[in-house]
Amino acid sequence: MNTVSTILKTKGNIIFTASSDTQVMEALRMMDEKGIGALIIFEDDEIKGLFTEGDYIRRVLLEGLDINKTLVDDVMTKDVLTIDPKKTVNETMQLMIDKDIRYLPVLEDGALLGVISVGDCIKKVIAEQEELIGHLEHYIQG
Repeated sequence: MNTVSTILKTKGNIIFTASSDTQVMEALRMMDEKGIGALIIFEDDEIKGLFTEGDYIRRVLLEGLDINKTLVDDVMTKDVLTIDPKKTVNETMQLMIDKDIRYLPVLEDGALLGVISVGDCIKKVIAEQEELIGHLEHYIQG
């Protein structure tokens, strides 16, 4: 069974972070440059929050806040759920569905190993299914 750690092995464990005093505009630029949808807000060796595209839309854009004056700390998600690398992809997807979240930091013994997205999980499930189909086709063809 595939686990969160297999996703990290495939995608890598590059982690993009910002501090809570980062201006929203700066955070958005960083996300755009890196082609990512979320930043871990990391300070004093711990996760303080998560700033996502959704946070920007709901808490900045729709509220009419100035992206050059608003700090990430004021609009980020502060109660961040995390996942253990030993959890299965199915367990991870179920958590994401149940909690309506798209990004999960991966923690092991308090150490940040990476971040996975719902898209990463979907890619893994599709790859598993394609592999299974290939095995079944080979079996059927003899």
